[in-house]
Formats: sequence, C-alpha cells, structure tokens
Amino acid sequence: MSAPSAPRPFSWGVTAFGAGVINFIINAPLGWFMVREGTRLGIWTVPGVAADLVATAFGVAFGTALIVPSQIRKQVERGQLLPPPLAERWRKMFASWPSSTAIRAFNLGVWGVLLFAPLPLLALYLLDLQPLDRLTVTLLKGSFAFIEGALVTPVIAAAATVPVKS
Repeated sequence: MSAPSAPRPFSWGVTAFGAGVINFIINAPLGWFMVREGTRLGIWTVPGVAADLVATAFGVAFGTALIVPSQIRKQVERGQLLPPPLAERWRKMFASWPSSTAIRAFNLGVWGVLLFAPLPLLALYLLDLQPLDRLTVTLLKGSFAFIEGALVTPVIAAAATVPVKS
C-alpha cells in the first residue's frame, strides 16, 4: 500500500489553462454544428453570432458555477488540494455569495454576460462584419469560451474553498 500523497497547492495558472481547454472543447463543436455546411451565420440575427456570444458568456460562467465548486470542495475535504491563500476581503466577498448553487450559478452567469459580452459585441458592431462561415463561427465561439473559462474558473474554484454564510 502506498503512502498518501501530499495535497497539491491550488494553481491559478493550471486551473485557468485547463478550464480554457475544456471550454474550447465543449464550445467549438457547438459552433461547428450551429452552421450548416455551405451556409453562413448572421451577425445580428437570432440565431446569430451576437446572440450566441451572449448565450456563451452566460453558459460558461453558469456551467462552471454548477460543476466546479463541488469538485473543489471534495478535493479540499479529502486532503488532495490546498486552498489558495486569499486576502481577507476576498474571503469575506466569497463568503457572502448565495449558498444556493442554482442562485449563485445564475448570478455568475449574469455577471459573465455583463463582463464578457460587451467587448466582442462592440467589435462586431464596429467591424460591420458580414455573416460568418462555419469555421469562423467555430473558432470564434471556441476561443471566446476559452478566454472566459480561463478567467472565471480559477475565481469560482477559489471561492469554493471559502465556506458560505448561511
């Protein structure tokens, strides 16, 4: 029987990169299947590129908040993962988040839209793009999900190590 391994420290970088890759792997194929072969997806139509970016912004944060916290808490409880060192103000903020997973996920999904959708929507408007082909939609959706996943997942994972006030 082998000796139990020491808990690994929380890594912001590994968490960010891994989450980015996972979100790309989930979202790029969705982008591929959104556009039929030989057609293009409108920018401001529904369904369309802009609407999908808003939905993706919500979905990445919402899905991450539903799945990641329970995994992180289990790893911490089993002694497999050391919680990250957090400033007291961050601990207090995370502790104030809703205790309901569904409400927390919904709130973070809304924040995902507010924080991540405006810049690409502004770019779409300023660039006055024509409808996009299948490959472009695939790469745009996958890359957008990579960036958002890489930025929100470490924060959501770190927050999961802080007990929520009931």
